[in-house]
Amino acid sequence: METILLQTSLALFAAALTGWFAVQQYYQQREYELILSRYLEGGLDLLAAELERVSAVFHHNWARCLSVLASYRDLDDDFDLTEFNKGFLELQASNLNIIAHHRLFTLVGTHEYWSIYQSAMAFFTNANAILVKQIPDAIRIKLTTDRIEHTHADVVEEGFQEAKEQEEKSHKYVQLVAELQTLSAALESERFRFKELEKFRNKAAVKESVARLRELFSEDLTKYAN
Repeated sequence: METILLQTSLALFAAALTGWFAVQQYYQQREYELILSRYLEGGLDLLAAELERVSAVFHHNWARCLSVLASYRDLDDDFDLTEFNKGFLELQASNLNIIAHHRLFTLVGTHEYWSIYQSAMAFFTNANAILVKQIPDAIRIKLTTDRIEHTHADVVEEGFQEAKEQEEKSHKYVQLVAELQTLSAALESERFRFKELEKFRNKAAVKESVARLRELFSEDLTKYAN
């Protein structure tokens, strides 16, 4: 009888222990999913997507600007001014995404990504204005007034050169997207818990990303530090 009671007790204990482990695994999985939802989807991925959106509009307008310049180059005085009203996309102001940046700071322990994000958005806004307004305005003024003494060829050449410079400057800001994706991969590679999130900044991939960021954007970081 005692043997039966002992076996029954052990069975009940094993069942309870199994249930306890199942509950713990469930809550750990839920915590992991919440971390990914909050810090990946609502943080890193959100910021990367916003940068990609702005960059995509800029590059679309860059291509359209080159097309307008080529048309003006070939047509000269026969160029149709209504071309300025076609093809360009509006670059809507980017959201600051303060919450997402706060979550990013929680992960990496530095505000440098935030500073560079602001610099990137300022660049794309200004560079886009050059493509959709400044260069077209130069052509319009050249065609409709005598205020520009430059020749037709000079206006075309300067327009192409300016557009090229802005596109080349955009390359380093696109790199910020790559760094955010590096952080995303690092976050997904390990099942962090909330109490362990401060350890994330010590991962080799994170430290290397911060180092690359500081090297590539040293001028931007100096500007925001002053």
